[in-house]
Amino acid sequence: MGERNINNNFEYRKNELEDIIKHEKNPNRYEEKLNELEESILSIEITKTYNIMLSWGGPSDGYKVDTDQNNELTSIRYWFADWFTYDEIKLEEKEKENFISVYGYLLEEFEIKY
Repeated sequence: MGERNINNNFEYRKNELEDIIKHEKNPNRYEEKLNELEESILSIEITKTYNIMLSWGGPSDGYKVDTDQNNELTSIRYWFADWFTYDEIKLEEKEKENFISVYGYLLEEFEIKY
C-alpha cells in the first residue's frame, strides 16, 4: 500500500468497496466478497458528538465534544470553517481542562461524564 497516510488508506478502502460492487452480477462471488469484508471489521462502536456552535456563516467555528456509548468524554475538538475550508484541532490536556472549567455546566446538562 506504500506510505501509510489518510489519503492512501482511503484510496485502498474505496477500491475495496468498488471491488465488491463490481461482483454484484455474480451472486456467489459477491457474497464471498461481502463475507470477507464483514470478517475484517474490527468493531462497531457507538459514539456521540455534541456540536457547540460559536459562530455561523463565513467563517464559523465551535467545539465538538465526543463521547463513547456510556456518554463518557473521549475528546474535544475545536473546529473552524470558512468558504471551501474546514479544519479541526484536538484539544490537549490543559486546553481540555480550560474548556471544562468554562463549559462544564453544559457537559453536566447533557450528563456527559468527564
